[in-house]
Amino acid sequence: MGGAEAEFRELQQKWHHEWGDCRQELVFIGGSEMVEETIVGLLEECLLTDAEFEEFKVTTSQLKVPDDEFGVEELFRETEALEVSASQQEEQANSDDADTAFLRSLGVGCKLQDSAKFEAVD
Repeated sequence: MGGAEAEFRELQQKWHHEWGDCRQELVFIGGSEMVEETIVGLLEECLLTDAEFEEFKVTTSQLKVPDDEFGVEELFRETEALEVSASQQEEQANSDDADTAFLRSLGVGCKLQDSAKFEAVD
């Protein structure tokens, strides 16, 4: 068995009857100073304990997704209505700088020059 059928069978094994797709696939690209154990430890600290998960299920059991806010039309309407001000752009840039500093502390991109500027290309 191969191809799409094999992929489907693999996904079925990771499918939860209540929560759906339970796959978590992350890729970290970094230098030789990046320490996998450090990253794994940080990610594991983000996981809920069994007690926290049970509390989550209780507090969210009655929540329902409203039909009117998640339609395609609403998504487009909200997207078109968004305008990013200069202060919001500056705030995002500061946040990006803080994120970069954190990743550098883990060894990600540590050999890059600090003055290097990257530009997004659409």
